[in-house]
Amino acid sequence: MPYIIGGLALLVILIILIIATRRKDLGAIGEKKVEKELDKLSLSPSYVFNDYYLIPHEDASVQIDHIVVCQKGVIVIETKNISGDIYGSAGETYWKQSLARGKITHEHHNPVLQNRTHVKCLSKALERNVKYIPLVVFVQNNTDKIKSEGVIGLDKLLHYIETLPDTMGKAAVEEITDILTEKNAKGKISKRKHIKNVRRRHKN
Repeated sequence: MPYIIGGLALLVILIILIIATRRKDLGAIGEKKVEKELDKLSLSPSYVFNDYYLIPHEDASVQIDHIVVCQKGVIVIETKNISGDIYGSAGETYWKQSLARGKITHEHHNPVLQNRTHVKCLSKALERNVKYIPLVVFVQNNTDKIKSEGVIGLDKLLHYIETLPDTMGKAAVEEITDILTEKNAKGKISKRKHIKNVRRRHKN
């Protein structure tokens, strides 16, 4: 009997690890797709930061999937690569993912609220009165059941950015890009440490 219980426990742990690894892989694939799309931007000047890290203070870190600095403003992008029907609105803490015609459901932290935190941290780091444009991009274009501004599919990303009005000059774009380059903490903090910081923040 103890062997059976031990075997079942190991099986459960293995399944959890497989699911976690698959989610990481999907996330990385989604970010790479957005990165490739942003490479097609026809704006000049424009600078793109991918997988950007900020360390606001000790024992705190923020990871931002993509930042685009251009004359439109500072565009802060959170990427989501999840399938199925996604239900949610701007003010809800959690959004629902529905699979297999509603037979399987999962909850996800509201990415709009998550990205709002990223914008606040970025604003404090830059200390500049510029236009911040938060975007949540769903790589699989499954946004039709989401009720929130600033949430778009990957297929609309370039058109959305390129049709925004200009809000700052070329000199400001260069200045902000220099500041972000200097403050980029990528490589200065491990993924494990960042995840630990995120879990602590959610717990608090």
